[in-house]
Amino acid sequence: MIYKFHPDGSGQVIAESIYENSLPSLLGLSFPADDIPPHARELFIKSRVRSVVNVDSGEIGQSPVRDLNTGEITSDEILYRPLEPCHIKYLTAMGVKSSVVAPIIHEDKLWGLLAQHYSQALDVVEYELEAMHLVVEQLSVAIAHNNLLIQATTKAEREIIINRVATLLYSLPTIVLQPALEAIVPAFNGVGGRLCIRYNAFNFRHSSF
Repeated sequence: MIYKFHPDGSGQVIAESIYENSLPSLLGLSFPADDIPPHARELFIKSRVRSVVNVDSGEIGQSPVRDLNTGEITSDEILYRPLEPCHIKYLTAMGVKSSVVAPIIHEDKLWGLLAQHYSQALDVVEYELEAMHLVVEQLSVAIAHNNLLIQATTKAEREIIINRVATLLYSLPTIVLQPALEAIVPAFNGVGGRLCIRYNAFNFRHSSF
């Protein structure tokens, strides 16, 4: 599944694929910010760490291991430590026996997570983590391209609105404001508009407002 973070730190599952309904669907569900504690987010961002969990053995592994100050990789192996009981209960409640999580980074920020959950215990090897890393890199590129496309589309739509209003204002011998206002309101998804004009706003004698 792909889990996307909101600005307030909470997140939502925006895409998922489940093999033979082996696990319950989480698509569209939102989760609070404290589901992923700050120290875990820091590891995801600074170390680009991939997390491997085995519920049966009660262990969580991380790879690669980096020095948070220098960013240098100190170990390529998956290093395991005990899994917190609350984490075990959390995954067990979803029917998860193993999971692998990789961060999706966009503009040096934690955009989201790519998570693989398994209904049976699974021994994950390093080359599988590398394959997952390639996937999240491609996701990061796709997100960047999509954002550029959205920006270009928004700019084009804004220019169309400006040109439409300019045409309404200057196509007649005298400026007629009502049609221009009526065009602006729906263009910006409004439900009503009001145009206020202050007469004699400019003092030509003193050249000041």
